[in-house]
Amino acid sequence: MVRVTSPQGVDAVETYVAGDIMRGIMCLHEGAWPAFDDEGVKLNGSADILTSTEPTLSSHGSRTHSVLVQAERA
Repeated sequence: MVRVTSPQGVDAVETYVAGDIMRGIMCLHEGAWPAFDDEGVKLNGSADILTSTEPTLSSHGSRTHSVLVQAERA
C-alpha cells in the first residue's frame, strides 16, 4: 500500500512496480466510489481526489494528467 498525496487530497492505493513505467512516474487508471478513513484519506484508488476540479484552458477538460504527487509506503 502506498499513500499518495497532492495539494488536493490523499489516497491510499495498492501498488506494484512495472518495468514499462519510467522511474518517478505513477499511473493510476482506476477509480471507485469514495471511501474515506477517519483522517480523510481516500482508500479505494481514484485519481479524482488528487486532482483539481478547475478545468483546463482552452478545452475545459479535466486535470488528470501531469499531477504532481508525493508517494510513500503506507
